[in-house]
Parts: sequence; C-alpha cells; structure tokens
Amino acid sequence: MALSLLQHIHTTQATVLHQAVQEMGLNTAQATTILDWTVPLVLAHLVSLNQRHGTGLVLALVNTQAVNGIWQTLDQDEWISQVQKQLNFDPVVLQLASDHIVNVVLAEILALVDAASLGEEGLNELLDGQTEHLQGQAPDWIWQQAGLTALCGQAAVQPEQTDTMDLAAGIASLNKLVRQAANHANQPISESTMSSIELGQTQHHDAEHPTIHLAPQRDAGCMTRVFEPLIALVLLGFLYALFMCSSARTDLILAPPMPVASTIPSEESILTPIILADESELPPMSHAPANATELQLAIEEAQRTGAQALQFSDNSLSP
Repeated sequence: MALSLLQHIHTTQATVLHQAVQEMGLNTAQATTILDWTVPLVLAHLVSLNQRHGTGLVLALVNTQAVNGIWQTLDQDEWISQVQKQLNFDPVVLQLASDHIVNVVLAEILALVDAASLGEEGLNELLDGQTEHLQGQAPDWIWQQAGLTALCGQAAVQPEQTDTMDLAAGIASLNKLVRQAANHANQPISESTMSSIELGQTQHHDAEHPTIHLAPQRDAGCMTRVFEPLIALVLLGFLYALFMCSSARTDLILAPPMPVASTIPSEESILTPIILADESELPPMSHAPANATELQLAIEEAQRTGAQALQFSDNSLSP
C-alpha cells in the first residue's frame, strides 16, 4: 500500500500549521477545521489533475511550488464562500490561511519526491494510491470542489484494515515500485518475441515481393574447365585469320589503279616493227603471286580446326 500523504502531513506538519493559522486570528477549532478541509482538498485536486492531465502537470506544480497554479485550476471564490459559511470568519484571513496550507502541502510533496528520487513514474504511483487514503476523510462537497467525485459517498477505511506506514517505509515502497517499472521498461525482448517479429516481417515481405525460384544449375565438369582455355585460343586464332583475310581483300580493293599507257597509235606516231632474231631475247613471263592461294589454304585449315574444337567441346559438355 502506498504512503498516505494525508497521514504524513498531519503527522509532520499539523502542529506548525495550527500555530501559523492561529496567528492569523483563528481559534483552535477554526484552525483545525480549515486544516482538515484544505489538506484533503489539495491532495484530491492533485490526484484529479494526475488522472485528467498527466503527472507532468502535477510535477511542474510541485517543483515550482505554484500556489496560484493550484487556485487557477480550482474555484477559489467558491472555496472561500463555502468555508466562510461554515466558520463565519473574514474571507481575507481564510484566503491567507488556505494559501499557507497549500504552500506547505506542495513543499512536503516536493521533499518526498526529492528524497525518494521519484520522478514522474514514482509520483504517479504515489498519487494513484491516495484515493483509498482520502475516502471518508472530508465532506462530499470538498471532493466535488476538488474534481474527484469518485470519493463522494465513500466511507472511510477503518484503521485496522490498513497497514500503518511510516515515512521510511513509504519511501522504500515507492523506490521499489519505481525500480520495478524501470526494469520492466528496460527488459530485453525475448527470443520467442523476436522470432515472432521476424516471422511477421518475413511474411509481410513475401506478400509484397513474391520469391522467384530458379532451377538448380549443374556444375561444369573438370574436363570442361581444362579445355575451356584451349577452345578460347582456337576461336581467337580463327577470328584473327578472318581479320587478316578481310584486311588483305580491303587492300586489293582500295589499291590505286596503275597508269596504263595508251596502245592506240596516234596519227603522228610511226609504227616501227621490232624483229627478234631469237625467242631467248623475249622478256620472261611474269607468274601470278601465290599469296592468295596460301591465304585461302590457311583460312580453310583454321575453319576445319575450329569446327573440330567446337565438336570436342560439345562432346565433353554433354552428360
């Protein structure tokens, strides 16, 4: 069970608050009444703010000791009017007394937050446990004024039904709750959870991007890897021979024509016959160059060798 802030403030600050309020002109009964009403009002309003607006707002009010901030979220005029009807006292003094009590309550809560290093999580745990301690401790109109109407009509919890808890035990309990919350937040994700997440991501990926299954490929044999360089060399030789043949034909086509002397005699030229006494004096006959024949034979030999190499490669690759 969480520490009772109401009990803690009454235990530690009741005497000081009674004395301060009586110095403002109130008698003992009036000081007791305004104290018994204002402390539950402030605590119930903080619980209501924590439930409706989050612990961050409550922590900001506590850290800044913003008494005006508490009254801005409450109807201070309505509060003073109700208290004046019950006590029949000067409303200015009642307002000063209420401000002083609110200031002490905020200061005491801030001291607890600093002592236990609660932060938002610890303060939230502390305020969540105050509802049970507040029920039946003030009239219903105070709960309505504080905005915590869930306490209206609730009877007070009997003292024997609750465990008395001092300040040290309360701080220890709050620290335990904070550590448990921190450990739960920092707990690593289990392997089963990670597997579920990965499976969900895989299924989502498969739904958007279907997998294409390829047929298994047969590894090349050892003989194929050995003869691949030889086949490549043969093919390169064949391509080189074709290139040389094409170059030779291009040279023959692009060669400039030789000038041919005209054999038609002109009218002015006089034909003079040449009489040879012997055939030995005739010039030797020019033979056709044998380069074209040798090149043709080389091409045929390269084609025959390439065909044999391709046939051998197909035979080695076939299963």
